[in-house]
Amino acid sequence: MKKTIALLLALAALVAFAACASNPADQQTEPSGSGSAEASATESQTAEETKAADPFRNIDKTANYGGGTFTILTYDAATWNVYLTAESETGSLLNDAAFRRNAEIEEMLKVKIEEVKFAQTQLISKIQAANSSGDGTYDLVCFWATTNLATLITTNAVEDWRKLPFVNLEEPWYNQSANTAFCFARKQYIAVSDLTYPVQQHFRYLCNLDMLDSLKLPYPYALVDSGDWTIDKLMEYIKNVYIDENNDGVKDASDTYGLVTTVNGTSRLINNWDESPVRTGTDGFIFNLNSDRLQSMVEKMNALQHSPDTYTQEGVNYTIFNSGRALFEVYSSDPDDLRGITFRYAYLPYPKYDENQKDYITVTHGGIMAVPMSCPDLDRAGNIIEAMSAASYLHVKDAFIETYFNNRILRDADSVRMYRLMRDTAYFDVARYVDPSSKLSGLGYYTDLLKSGEPNLQRAYNANGKNIEKKFNELWNSLKGS
Repeated sequence: MKKTIALLLALAALVAFAACASNPADQQTEPSGSGSAEASATESQTAEETKAADPFRNIDKTANYGGGTFTILTYDAATWNVYLTAESETGSLLNDAAFRRNAEIEEMLKVKIEEVKFAQTQLISKIQAANSSGDGTYDLVCFWATTNLATLITTNAVEDWRKLPFVNLEEPWYNQSANTAFCFARKQYIAVSDLTYPVQQHFRYLCNLDMLDSLKLPYPYALVDSGDWTIDKLMEYIKNVYIDENNDGVKDASDTYGLVTTVNGTSRLINNWDESPVRTGTDGFIFNLNSDRLQSMVEKMNALQHSPDTYTQEGVNYTIFNSGRALFEVYSSDPDDLRGITFRYAYLPYPKYDENQKDYITVTHGGIMAVPMSCPDLDRAGNIIEAMSAASYLHVKDAFIETYFNNRILRDADSVRMYRLMRDTAYFDVARYVDPSSKLSGLGYYTDLLKSGEPNLQRAYNANGKNIEKKFNELWNSLKGS
């Protein structure tokens, strides 16, 4: 029965994607943000069969681009390396996987793949400038994880992925959640493929297993497996863990806590509870900004955030957990930074709202891509993008999961299972990347409530909700008429 339900869910997701390519007036659908373990197993089998087949079946393998350059515009940052290019094989797993991928495509299509990097805040202006001047330098853009692309979409600055020649968005190397989330009025301006797999990271919980042993508490893996890893269980775990280490009566970074988090990290529980504030329907945005259920969730988040055993940091900082003085922490940064932790830790999905929530949901960020309107040759770009995405599925994805992440980042087989569960339930929240209201990309709609400690959702809706809906509806109408 579970397998039958899982297959029906997978079919429903396929129908939701197909609706994007058909008449938007047919029927409005509300996509789910999650996937079951049984569905994941089925998808893995299908993926293996696909991998054994010709991964380049969608492209023109006879194309000869005469040694011309395919240029990818991306961000310059010390971490979150997309591995778009590699000069040579160095013995570094991800670098060498990227090198082999590009070498295969460059030889096949007689093209040179290069990247141009600018500060993450400059990418939108670079695209706009190229479009204005007709500069056809950039064929593809890979954005920083938190970039809001609303301006590019409202100004028609990027191409519709569904019209790109050779690109088949239904292939396993494209994220289907992203296809659903970013399809507006039958147009898809954003896509996510395995080409950017190393930076498709997610919010997750880490647990200090050594501290758990000292507290004589059971490991939470069994709760995850049984579907009982909930917010209430997390609250039970952290209760009475706080220690005022210097007895000064002040909760500060020198003390020990049950949970270390940020307000944003806590607010992401809403997405992981399958209550995204905005979703994409077939003929408009679907809003979910105020209800009794949401009010109950906001109260749960507030209780967690203001628990005496929780320490809330202003910005992203993992010093307390890394020093062994926190039982849990919310983690959302480069996984490579975890390699320095000296104690055993568990890698866990966000807890469910309650046991009735069907599946775990993993809000994912990073890896979004667009094709600028100034791209000089869409046939050429589509052919190369599809080739790079399929080759990344072959070379980079396995290197990242099997060798790099599972062997170098995670510490036990249970965490490896947890990681696979999270990647299989990866969910892209539309408002994180396309937010004309500027109130949902960082979930300010909720973080303001948590900061104040007064979780009155009706008050938030009265102050901002109608304006948020107005801005999103204006975006949809502008795209529908373009």
